[in-house]
Amino acid sequence: MTKTSMLLLASLTTLTGCLSGDAPSDDTEKLGTVEEQLSPPPGMGRYCSMSWPGGGWGFASYTNLVNDPCGFLRGSSTTSTVERAGLYAVNAINNVVLRCENGSYIILQVGNGNAPLTSAYNLASGHTGCIFTVSPREMPIFGRPYDPAGYQFTNTGFDFARGYTVNAKAELGDSDGGTAATIVDWRGQDMSPPKWTYDNHDAWDINMAQGTKIYAAADGTVQMARFRDITNACPGGYTVPNQGEVFIRHTVSGGTNTGLYDEYFVTYYAHFSQIVATTGQFVHKGDLIGYAGTTGCSSGPHLHFGTFRLTNTASKFVYPFVINTNFAAGQDQNSANGYQIAIDPHGFYPTAGFDPWAWRGYPWGALSLYLWDANAAPPNGSW
Repeated sequence: MTKTSMLLLASLTTLTGCLSGDAPSDDTEKLGTVEEQLSPPPGMGRYCSMSWPGGGWGFASYTNLVNDPCGFLRGSSTTSTVERAGLYAVNAINNVVLRCENGSYIILQVGNGNAPLTSAYNLASGHTGCIFTVSPREMPIFGRPYDPAGYQFTNTGFDFARGYTVNAKAELGDSDGGTAATIVDWRGQDMSPPKWTYDNHDAWDINMAQGTKIYAAADGTVQMARFRDITNACPGGYTVPNQGEVFIRHTVSGGTNTGLYDEYFVTYYAHFSQIVATTGQFVHKGDLIGYAGTTGCSSGPHLHFGTFRLTNTASKFVYPFVINTNFAAGQDQNSANGYQIAIDPHGFYPTAGFDPWAWRGYPWGALSLYLWDANAAPPNGSW
């Protein structure tokens, strides 16, 4: 079966249940459709991974942001489920994770344009329950989130070995790496002790002068702006017991006609001395949201900058992101569950190999991608 305007087609021979009836309600699973959106970077297309009861699956993509690959796959089926739907780079590098048979068969592909999508599709032949998670390596939407005049140094980055060890030498091409690295940076380098001691870090810590202006990294809606109690989170490890923090949700448009292919991210900023943004406010890239400080679980003035990926994670089409509000003793002391789907906005650029957090942390984890505009990325420092 062929369709000339589509580069990948459903594996219709594996489908169970005939294609008939109305479209399912899975498309409504995405988060809201009325918020202002960021324009997608040039050169993006749409992809869709769909399943049917009994292990049937389909995978398709279009090289534009108008045609609907999920609609094509679904036909008139009433039993289909959208497993993933989002953006991919038509003429640039993409990462693909293929999981079939509940994860007993996993394929990792990296390549230009449709090549890794096509390869993963071909390798899925003969398997059941296949789900394709795709991400462009780069999607530049973030501006610098602080006034560079206040920058001092970058302290800690994102750890890609969270909850498991990685053979950095064999898997990621780090010639000086170990075979059981507990900390891995964005270059695929082994940062395990004694190089570094802060394990499982899910963000970047950027040291700066007290009172440095902090800006919104991109257009978005402030989901929460608050000072939260951290006395149970880090007893004895603070100077100010109320941590200033802001969560901003960003929507990257997936094109016209439907919001199904929109991509969602949340940026998280912590340790403010003062917050000027308010919950529910829509902010633009570069808007002042507060001033750097050392409130909460902090030993000195810095910006803790985290990025959470809400769509097309390792295990979910749309991850159930929750900002916690009850910090009494015995409750979850994390500010949110974003650590489960945190990504590195610097992307993942190893000498060889594939992003381990995108698949080894399952059901947690997500593909990281480079999100910075030109010249906007904070310095990497020694990380």
